[in-house]
Amino acid sequence: MSNETESNESFFARYRANNTANEKEWEEFNMRLMEQFCADFWKAGNPADVPDWIMNEIATAFIGSLIEKTSLNNSFPLPWSPADRVFTKAEERRMNIYQEITRELIRNGGKVEGVIREVAEKHGVSYETARLAYYKYKPK
Repeated sequence: MSNETESNESFFARYRANNTANEKEWEEFNMRLMEQFCADFWKAGNPADVPDWIMNEIATAFIGSLIEKTSLNNSFPLPWSPADRVFTKAEERRMNIYQEITRELIRNGGKVEGVIREVAEKHGVSYETARLAYYKYKPK
C-alpha cells in the first residue's frame, strides 16, 4: 500500500515485483515516474543514465498517444496537466442549454417553445440555436 513517506525506490520495487498497483498507486504512478526520471536525469545529466524501464514506460505512453491520436494527458496523466475535454466547448454549451431547458420543463412545465426562448435569451444565443440543442439531445 502506498503512503506519503514511501520512497520512489520501494514504490517501484513493489510495483515491478508483482506488476500491479491499487487505484491510489496508479494515481501516483506517472507522477512518481516523472519525478524519478527528472531526479536521475538531473543527477547524471545524461538520459542514457536513466534506468531503461523508466524510459520504456515513458516511451510507451508517448507511442500510445501517437497511435490513439490523443494528447499525452490521456496516455500519461499527471496531476498538474488538465484532463482532456470529453466534449468541445460548443458541445458543452449545447448540452448545458438542453439540460437547462429540460430542468425548466420538469420544474415548471409550460410550452417547450416558451422555455426554449427563455433559455436562449439567458444563454445569449438565438432561438434556433437553443431549439437545435434541445432536439439534438432530447431522447427520441
